[in-house]
Amino acid sequence: MPKLAAAVDTLFAEVRSSIENAQALGMYDPVTSLPNRLHFRSEADKLLCDVGPDKSCAMLFVDLDRFKMVNDSLGHARGDQLLIMVANRLRVVVTAEIAETACKRPLLARLAGDEFTLFFPDIASTADVERIARRIVVAISEPFELYGHSVDIGASIGVALNPDHGTTVESLMRAADIAMYRAKALGGGSTACSMTSSPPNISARSIWKRRSRRLSSAASSCWLISRSLAW
Repeated sequence: MPKLAAAVDTLFAEVRSSIENAQALGMYDPVTSLPNRLHFRSEADKLLCDVGPDKSCAMLFVDLDRFKMVNDSLGHARGDQLLIMVANRLRVVVTAEIAETACKRPLLARLAGDEFTLFFPDIASTADVERIARRIVVAISEPFELYGHSVDIGASIGVALNPDHGTTVESLMRAADIAMYRAKALGGGSTACSMTSSPPNISARSIWKRRSRRLSSAASSCWLISRSLAW
């Protein structure tokens, strides 16, 4: 009986470990190991609740320019490798900001496809956010060496500030998303801060159409990957 009891305890321990691992995997992007959208929103909500009335925070949406060309010409496997390299450069930017400004650690996540987001819970000024955004643009604009190919992409960044452009994570993400498409419309490789309303040449309807196409494309890629794993 003692041996049976020990075996049962071991089995339950393995089951608990498997459940915990599955839960952890559900919170992180399997390609870049960054937090996914669900985990990011949960953590950003907690940080936003701790922001005092005299403090400001910033949401940055980072969208890669010309990433689809890499996927189409080199394949999805190479595209995934490029996403990993981009994530690592963003980690370097975040680490440098912490070292240089002693700011509270920001959140960095991959939302979907070629979109990343950063949430800075303690921003001293708008100038600081603009500096960080420019730093990201410069970091992503440097060529990537990818299996013998020199790959040049860029980044379009949308910025939203609390409380000017939103007081919830959802409203800040929406404002940063719209600002990102404004930066994209400027030709890419640039940043744009949120406005109280969308400019006339970029309607909410057009933004929704673009986002729907992007999400549909990302879902198709995931379907293809899951099928290849099943086979």
